Amino acid sequence: LTPPTVVAPTAVKVNVYNATDQRGLATRVAAQLKRRGFHVGQVDNDPLKRQVTGAAEVRSSPAGAGAARTVSAQVGTVVAVPDQRTNASVDLVLGAAFVRLQPVPAAAAALSPSPQPVPSGC
Repeated sequence: LTPPTVVAPTAVKVNVYNATDQRGLATRVAAQLKRRGFHVGQVDNDPLKRQVTGAAEVRSSPAGAGAARTVSAQVGTVVAVPDQRTNASVDLVLGAAFVRLQPVPAAAAALSPSPQPVPSGC
């Protein structure tokens, strides 16, 4: 199973939702994602009103698999939640265990393909 292709942040539309009782969390994270080049859509409380106990849920359709991977790398540990949307947008839903986004180098490293072994004798 190959991972989805890497999608640049500038090609990702992400909605940022807050599923915690921390006021302004989605707004702060959305601003950080904008600085990283993401196109931020809606910023609001979680429209599904789900209990998100982990750091975050990343909701997307198969069309947004690559974009979801890029968003997930910014957070670290997330729960992927497939849905039936018809576009490649991604919802980042911040949960109770969310502390902060990953540092940019760590997020980039999470997206880089593993180095391929070089055949010996070259």
